[in-house]
Amino acid sequence: MAVLGDRGARGALAVIFWIAAALGGCGGSGDGDPADAARRYEDCYQPDLLTSPDVAGHRCTWLHEALSLQEHLDRDRPLGQTQWHATHNSFNAAAYTGVGYFDFNQQVSIHDQLTLGVRTLELDIHWYPNDATGGEPAPVLCHAQGAELFHLGCTTKARLLEDGVREIADFLAEPGHEDVVLIVGIEDALAAPDLTGGSHPVPEGHDQTVAIFEEILGTDLHHPPQDGECHPLRGDLSKAAVRAAGARVILASGCGEGAAWRATFFDESGKKKGNDGFTPYPDCESSFFGADDYATRWTRVWEDSTFLSKLIGSDLDPVDPATLAAMRSCPLNESAIDQLRPDDARAAAMVWSWAPGEPRAGTGARCAVSGADGHFRSDDCRAEHPAACRVGEGWRISAATGSWGEASAGCASEGAGSFSTPYRGFDNQALMDAKRAAGVTEVWLAYGDPRGRGEWTLGAE
Repeated sequence: MAVLGDRGARGALAVIFWIAAALGGCGGSGDGDPADAARRYEDCYQPDLLTSPDVAGHRCTWLHEALSLQEHLDRDRPLGQTQWHATHNSFNAAAYTGVGYFDFNQQVSIHDQLTLGVRTLELDIHWYPNDATGGEPAPVLCHAQGAELFHLGCTTKARLLEDGVREIADFLAEPGHEDVVLIVGIEDALAAPDLTGGSHPVPEGHDQTVAIFEEILGTDLHHPPQDGECHPLRGDLSKAAVRAAGARVILASGCGEGAAWRATFFDESGKKKGNDGFTPYPDCESSFFGADDYATRWTRVWEDSTFLSKLIGSDLDPVDPATLAAMRSCPLNESAIDQLRPDDARAAAMVWSWAPGEPRAGTGARCAVSGADGHFRSDDCRAEHPAACRVGEGWRISAATGSWGEASAGCASEGAGSFSTPYRGFDNQALMDAKRAAGVTEVWLAYGDPRGRGEWTLGAE
């Protein structure tokens, strides 16, 4: 099947998007210092605008800024120690009309979910006849049963896989997304029914799926080792390593059919389960997850709001803001939600780092402090606080107080480890424990914005 990458069109779209942003986008930040260097491309940030009622305005909000900054905190950590903002059945959205979908998991398109800060997508790929291919089977996106039940739920009008992949490529081509890393999880239903009531894999379907991703995303794909084996999604791979290789997209699925599949997809066959209740920190357990699972498996919780799931007896709890906040404080890799909206309180609950309205640009507060509630706030670097010092995977609080510039030396001189910053919600909870034990409420973090342009970087300088 011919698949057109159309990179020229995406490049033109990127130029148009950049020009629109340069001409004002969502408006200025209002309180910026004119003496600062040139504004960032996305700088319409309004700290008091916590969320937006529409997707177009999202990039000007606190939520966009907080999620964008937060996704860089764990970029050097192994993937098993990272957390991802995810949607469940990302392709099954009300935004797509005339394609036979009627029982939606999502409201906005794949592209718009990414715009709203989602960094892990889920695509269910079936091998099913399609009108666009003259009735021939093709890799399509549909919310359906497997081949053993004749792909019940698929229709001949379902969207082709390549249409969904192009949305991902278009998002990546837009200015401001150069450093984004995505995980695209695939539910593999590329099989055909058997006369015996079972199913069998279709090698052609697997090969076509690989070809679609390769042609449209090209060098943006990060490949597993090319040794014919299945390689787990965990391991030593990090976002930084993906970017260092010039890539931005990790594909994950089961250990599928054929050499091409294993050369393209990481294996996420480890434990994944829906939400049947979740205990908050420090237990961080459900009936599916315990300490051993967090240490050895890719852990994922999702909800399912569709009628089809209820029809077949699925009994999952909804992932509400309180549950999502509890999950963010635990080592869970993914919390996948349904019906994401631009002003979704659950998206705000994904932010374990910055406090609402923080950081505030142009105020002269260019150094980060961890407050009494564990959220980050920007502070005058000349203020005096103790420092957050990392010891192995734990924390100590320096006995001495001082300015931000003195914090690193304070950690070192006391043998209290290295001046550092939490990289995920679970790590942040450990820092809060250390603060309580030391009897302090605010500590410096090794996190600053030296030029006052919203370009927060990790480190003591």
